Amino acid sequence: KGLWFRTMPHVLTLHLQLFRYDTATLQRVKIHDRMRVPLTLNPADFISEDSGPEIDPDRNPTPSSQPGHYELTGVLLHAGSAGHGHYTACTRREGQWLQFNDETVSALGLAELQQYLDP
Repeated sequence: KGLWFRTMPHVLTLHLQLFRYDTATLQRVKIHDRMRVPLTLNPADFISEDSGPEIDPDRNPTPSSQPGHYELTGVLLHAGSAGHGHYTACTRREGQWLQFNDETVSALGLAELQQYLDP
């Protein structure tokens, strides 16, 4: 499977499938596949050769040292099973990563963030 873009949006939101329906057990189950999440995404890797116009560097959603690249600004995390669990969010604001866990907001170092992004 794959996904190719003809042009890239100003803001790119990726939502990965977290649960699936198991037809053998007739239950929803959590997908535990590991996935590496980069801090910077190069859209040229996802644009087909017959896409037409080239990537417009001015459509970059956040300042980046690499024009035309997307920079990660937030991640939603789930702990638990398909039946129950808890969501937390990590976001970047003014260069600092923060973790939101209900009413608690705490600073998150890059090394801590990488544990979530590259398990």
